[in-house]
Amino acid sequence: MDFRLVPDQEPDKILELLRAHLDREGFRDIEITTLVTAKPAKTPLDHPFVRRVVEIAEAVSGERASITPLAPPTLPIIPSLHEHLALPGLAAPDNPTYAGSRMHAPNEHIRLEDIQPALRFTCALLSRLGDA
Repeated sequence: MDFRLVPDQEPDKILELLRAHLDREGFRDIEITTLVTAKPAKTPLDHPFVRRVVEIAEAVSGERASITPLAPPTLPIIPSLHEHLALPGLAAPDNPTYAGSRMHAPNEHIRLEDIQPALRFTCALLSRLGDA
């Protein structure tokens, strides 16, 4: 079972609620084994780092950036950046995926035509991110 958390949810609390629900519904015999947890995180859309990544994406693509404020994938490094270094983080469009790519499923795949734009963006991001 996989839970995708949103800001202000704590992994341990969600597990506690799941255990209580199972117990209440008569499933005390079900054992929960936690493999990994990750806290949710979100960088404000008006943060200068977000604005800079958007500028680069728009310059590379020649199109207006599409922003998804919260997405299902978990990037455990982002909560760590927030918590330990007070740094922003986000998932930039550097992965050549699309809605049907079956991310993290046994038949995960990418389309060849998506690789070039992803590489172009990643190169631009790494070379321009520190420019004013």
